[in-house]
Amino acid sequence: MVWQELFDWLCLGVAYPLFGYFYVYFMMKWKLKGVIVAPYILVWAALIWFLEWVSTLFKVFTYNEWRLTYSFFVYLTLLITAFFYVKVIFRFYSEEKDQDRQILDPFGKL
Repeated sequence: MVWQELFDWLCLGVAYPLFGYFYVYFMMKWKLKGVIVAPYILVWAALIWFLEWVSTLFKVFTYNEWRLTYSFFVYLTLLITAFFYVKVIFRFYSEEKDQDRQILDPFGKL
């Protein structure tokens, strides 16, 4: 029982947040655009789906009517949404940062 609870904590408290962090980190580091976005999202959806499959083996998740294949499509939807959301947030942040720079340094000498 203790091992199962430890695995629950590792999966839900460590693994899933790390997947989200690294998903955004590599997306921004590699400055993904164009055709490379689709394989990137598919690979991450497959990785998270694999984590969920392993979690079902350790009884972290138990399903009644849900199928594991549904999860893959949910992860695809979430990752696509997160991709565009992060892009919009960073674009807004960089535009705001540029405006602050113009206010602080109107003559462009900084």
